[in-house]
Amino acid sequence: MSKVYILYKEELNSKYDKADVVAVFSSYAAMLLWLKEVWGFESDIEDQDEFGAYFSKSYTEDGVDYFLSYSVKDLIGETSHKTGKLVIKPH
Repeated sequence: MSKVYILYKEELNSKYDKADVVAVFSSYAAMLLWLKEVWGFESDIEDQDEFGAYFSKSYTEDGVDYFLSYSVKDLIGETSHKTGKLVIKPH
């Protein structure tokens, strides 16, 4: 089954436990390439399992430090190349 990778960022000094979705990727490699090319961010990961992981380094944007993580989800459907419509995959 295909997977999607959801990238999150959470302000390190925030009083609230709230992570924002940054982007969704069709592959792990695409996510890492985007982080490197768009944000200039490279880091090792920690606590990786089949559900996601955390990045070892923080990301700084406009003087604010962010904690980055990602989760991995099963793709529930795909676009049919024959019909152009979404096909929901059975569980």
